[in-house]
Formats: sequence, structure tokens, C-alpha cells
Amino acid sequence: LADEFDAALTHRSGELHFFEYDSDYADLRVLILKHIELAKKSLDAVVQVDIGEIAEFAKTHPDWSLDMYGQGPQEDAVKKVIADSGCRSVKLHPFAKPAELAELYKRVRVLVLPSINDHWGVVVQEAAASGCALLVSRGVRSADDFCSPTNACYFAADSKTEMRQALNQMADWPDSRWREAQAESLRRAQVLTPKTFSDQLNGLISRLDASAE
Repeated sequence: LADEFDAALTHRSGELHFFEYDSDYADLRVLILKHIELAKKSLDAVVQVDIGEIAEFAKTHPDWSLDMYGQGPQEDAVKKVIADSGCRSVKLHPFAKPAELAELYKRVRVLVLPSINDHWGVVVQEAAASGCALLVSRGVRSADDFCSPTNACYFAADSKTEMRQALNQMADWPDSRWREAQAESLRRAQVLTPKTFSDQLNGLISRLDASAE
């Protein structure tokens, strides 16, 4: 099972891309990954908290682009909120394939993952390996491994203000802080790679097998 998991994760992530930071290369761009569904939030909560906060940030930071990738039953409602906000810098796209995500990571400064509850969040690992700063909800469990005060900010997924406040804080970072964040993300991603993760899983499975005998 662990070997199959390792193969699946490596297939999804490919060769983790480490690159040298260039302030002219990493655009003032935010990548937001969100499954737009009804299962864990009401329509009003999704629209007002997530999209509303994103639109408010965009209004006060016109030099930043915000690309939201997600699909689900609420897409039309979300598109309407974005259109009504008048913010042309906020765009909604369908979910990206792994190869496309790998290219996106190279061109953005911040990954935002506003999950209510995410047991791992492999996109956090991938983004860190590409040197992105991270803005994640407190429900993302992989944050403990890839986030620190140097490269990340946190927010409560159900807060009406924390996401925007964190984005405002990061947007004010000087270039030296972005360099520090990039170095910290890369350092953490090299400690916990798909190989080390699958090795740990394999060890856990082996111990469980041994205890069951």
C-alpha cells in the first residue's frame, strides 16, 4: 500500500521543482484552490466569506492578481459575486491538472488553501517545493510540516475577516521578506518529500501489521 501511495504522489507531484527566487519572475499573484460545494458550508458562507474577502482585497490591491481554481455546484453563484464586485483581477478557473499546477506555482507568490478540514493538503507540499509563501486555514493539517511564521500566515476558514487581513499583511511584505519566505518553504519541502512521507507511511503500516499478528 505504501509503495502504491508513493507512486501515486510522485505521479501527481512529478519532480518537485526548486527554483531560484527572482522578484521580477514571481508575479504579484495569488493562487487560491477551493472546492465550491454545499457539503460543509452554506451558499451564503462560501460566497460571503471566501469570495467576498477575496474581492475586498482585490479592490484595495489593484496591482495583485487573484486566480481561484475550483469547481462544484456553486460555480454560477460564485461567478456572479465576482462579476458584481467589478474586480477584473479576480478570476475563477476550473480545477487545474497537476502539470498545469506545477507551472502556476512558479508564477505566483502565495498559495491560499481555505479548507474547512483537510487531512493533508498535497498542494501545500507542492507549493512549498516551488518556493511559494503559504496562506492556509487552520483546518489544513499539513500546515504543521510546511508552515512557519517566516513563510506563512493562518486564518480561520469561517472568519469573515481573517483571510483578507492575512492577505493584507503579506501584501505589505518587503522583497527581503519574500526571499526569506521562499527560502523557508524550500527548506521545509526538502525535509518532507513524497519519498520520506511514503517511507513514514510504510513504517506505520509495517508496525500495524506486526501488532496484528
